[in-house]
Amino acid sequence: MRKIIATLAAASMLLSYEASAVANLQQTPKQAEHVQAQSLEDRLRSIKDHDNIPLVNDGDIQEFRKKGISIAELLAIASVQKNNKSVFCREYFRDYILGGGTSAYISSITKSTGEVPSDGTILELWVDKDKCKGSNLPAVAEELGKIKDGRGRPFFNVNSRYLAIQYCGIQFDISQVRGVARGVLDPNGNPFFGGETLLEFVNAGGSAQYANRFREKFTLTPRELADLKAADADPKKFGRFVAETGLDASTAAYYFVLGVDSMDKFSFKDTNKPNALIAYAHYDPDGALRNDTERKILDRIREAYDLKVIIISSKKDIYNTVRSIPDIMLLGVNGHGGSNSLDLNGGSIGNREFIMADKEMIPIFEGLHPNASIYFASCLVERFARNMAALAGGRKVFAAGGSLRSTGVSIESLVPFEIKFYSSGKDITVTSP
Repeated sequence: MRKIIATLAAASMLLSYEASAVANLQQTPKQAEHVQAQSLEDRLRSIKDHDNIPLVNDGDIQEFRKKGISIAELLAIASVQKNNKSVFCREYFRDYILGGGTSAYISSITKSTGEVPSDGTILELWVDKDKCKGSNLPAVAEELGKIKDGRGRPFFNVNSRYLAIQYCGIQFDISQVRGVARGVLDPNGNPFFGGETLLEFVNAGGSAQYANRFREKFTLTPRELADLKAADADPKKFGRFVAETGLDASTAAYYFVLGVDSMDKFSFKDTNKPNALIAYAHYDPDGALRNDTERKILDRIREAYDLKVIIISSKKDIYNTVRSIPDIMLLGVNGHGGSNSLDLNGGSIGNREFIMADKEMIPIFEGLHPNASIYFASCLVERFARNMAALAGGRKVFAAGGSLRSTGVSIESLVPFEIKFYSSGKDITVTSP
């Protein structure tokens, strides 16, 4: 009996296999190609970005198809992983794809370096790839490799390709790089600067003597010192600013780099000009908010407004300042975004402060003039501005609908206020209402 059952089962499996084979044979090459494409598309839709959000939606896929980008190529790029997640967030994935980025380029990076960089690094390397000819960064990286820590071990793990993002075409003075790396040390006898901040500092004309003059009196990070040098800050003037404002050195450095380098600029004076409040998130790990572009933006606003600049770690900081300044006609908030929010303090889970389109923003908006303009300069999505506008009581809201750098911010008009945001030359401004 068992033999009969086994024979019947085998026959059934054979018939099923033959039927499947016949069906496959009956498929046209075009049908088979469609089935394969659908399978790849399903796999692409299933991939999450590093924030566990779907990397693409149906609209993205349709847009990519119209531009002739194959699903297989999209899948190859989306499948590049770091820590078991796609290295890309949705906004940077779109920017890389629409900017012509390829999977072959990413392969060339990872092959030569042995590691996968961040999505922002991949995007910037791709954008700047043609500018990197003529740089002596490989020689700089080799020199840094010779520098030892306090225990005699190699200190720097420097990859010249990644460092080349901001310094393509620059010929560094090797002796100056060596002098700063070996002449500015932490309490353990290790080089104070890391590879990237070292090159930023040297590129700005920094020397070991300059760095040590600051470090004799103030506790500053390598990033803060590099930023201060880029702003050509004078140590004596900085010392006076710290003493007059009572700020800690780290916060004072942030203000100083933004061009708020005296009590006159730090304090608010109400004249016959309209009033403006511009806030910068305290969380700025890569110094993206502290540069010459931001200083010029603030100087431009100062032409037409009585301006107050604040560094914020919470929404309460904005709320309190709004309550202290009457009839604010312009509110600007700058920070690092994550689609629908701005991170203000970079705190741990449970202690992180965000700006989101929620009811906590209403008291802030109500403290502004009814005809005030509001802008959010950060990497955001389109619905952020629309959701904020729904809370703003008819006040005009501007925000970026995509990834943004300081160089992508353009003030079109001061009074009435108009601002535009650009990414790779494309206008990504979202205005509401």
